Parts: sequence; C-alpha cells; structure tokens
Amino acid sequence: MPVSRPPSAIIAALAPYLLSAGLALAGPQHGIAMYGEPALPPDFVHLPHVNPEAPKGGRIVQGEVGSFDSLNPHILRGRTPWQLQFLAYESLMGRNWDE
Repeated sequence: MPVSRPPSAIIAALAPYLLSAGLALAGPQHGIAMYGEPALPPDFVHLPHVNPEAPKGGRIVQGEVGSFDSLNPHILRGRTPWQLQFLAYESLMGRNWDE
C-alpha cells in the first residue's frame, strides 16, 4: 500500500516557495536603504555634505619604496604601484553613511 502524505505536509513544504514569490515581483528603485525609504531623492545632484563649488584640479603625489614597471594593474606580469589597486576602480554602488 503506497504511503500518502497529508495535505498539510505538502503545504508546509511549499510555503517558503509560495511566500517568497512576491519578492521577485518587486519593482525597480533608485536606491536601497537599511530601514525604510532612501534619504535622497532619485534626481539628487550631490550629497548634502558636499560642496559643489569646491575647487577642482590639482595633483596627487605619493611616494613608494621599491620600483614598478607598469601602471596597468590588470596585467599578470610586472609590478604595479600598490596605490593603483585602490585608485583605479569605481564601485557600482556606494554606501551613504548618512542613511
């Protein structure tokens, strides 16, 4: 005689899948926040603590002990300045510590 499962066991097994289906239907947003809505609107130009009229330009000078033979941090051969591994990448998302 085959063993049949009660309907409540089947419903309990499928409940996590059925309840999580609504998460896949969420619409696009301009940002995410830890709690509630994002503090900045979708069309913000600059962060509140940034001066948009700040002087632009200048140069940065950093010293390094040792030597390097390439400014390309993506090659396998050669030595790159260690500072470039931090300055050459832009993140797609950034944390706003004011949230």
